[in-house]
Amino acid sequence: MVYRILQMLCRQESAPLPTYEAVWAICLYLEKRRRESVDVNVVRTTGAWWIGKLSPAVRIPVEKDAFYLPGIFCIIDTHTQHMLAFSIAPLDTLAESIPLVLYDAITAQRQPHPFALAGLLWQLPRRIITEETLSPERSTICKRMGIQVETTTCTQPLLETLRDTWASGLDGRVLPRSQCAAILDSYLERIHGYGPVREAKRRDEAFAQAQGYNQDPAALFPLLRALLPERKGSITEDGLVIDGYLRYTDELLRFWPRAQVTLRHSAHSTNMAWIFLEGEILCQAKGLRQVRDGGSI
Repeated sequence: MVYRILQMLCRQESAPLPTYEAVWAICLYLEKRRRESVDVNVVRTTGAWWIGKLSPAVRIPVEKDAFYLPGIFCIIDTHTQHMLAFSIAPLDTLAESIPLVLYDAITAQRQPHPFALAGLLWQLPRRIITEETLSPERSTICKRMGIQVETTTCTQPLLETLRDTWASGLDGRVLPRSQCAAILDSYLERIHGYGPVREAKRRDEAFAQAQGYNQDPAALFPLLRALLPERKGSITEDGLVIDGYLRYTDELLRFWPRAQVTLRHSAHSTNMAWIFLEGEILCQAKGLRQVRDGGSI
């Protein structure tokens, strides 16, 4: 991709194009600097992480007279029995929900440190044990993070307790997604002393001024981008990628008009997305504005 971008820039400036071998040699020379820019400091946790699912018999409204049955995908630290993150989504969205809750768990465990790269230490497990199916792509990402993935037919005490008490107490109710999440987080805080939503708010307040903490986690830890949902798109003649009401721009996009691309939206900001061309990252694009029907913003 570096060579292809250089080709486009040289063509624009009517400048001679270096040979492929010369570009390759420069990339090798800069490899150490590149690695320093994407490396992270990792501390391994004592316990494994456990992926499981709750299926309360509640209905989540999405629009008038329309509901879905939720799956609540959870990640638990087996050593502390704390639920590190959870995600409420339709049962048929397993493929997207597990990577997102894993993203949330990883980003929730980052800690400021004055001597760490980008000012952050990332606390990751050596193992993930899952009751649910993890796709080969996600398993590969975990392995690249130094995490071994195992499947199991067992479960965790916390999940058993939640299924027997909390979930059964919601049978037949209609709950907005936000209310269902608040009830679960409140229950976890009250009974087990650790609610991931409340803990996230406390961390954000405590580390608000810490170096690196308020930056997009996926910008500092590039492997996290593979856990974000992907969407298909194309580049317009004006060098934009339009996704619904959102328009993304970067100076490199105009070199590939009409090209098919993949977007991965930042979980940190809707005004940012990573654009991939033929499986390789092309750029980090910024959102211009939201355009709605009738021209309103």
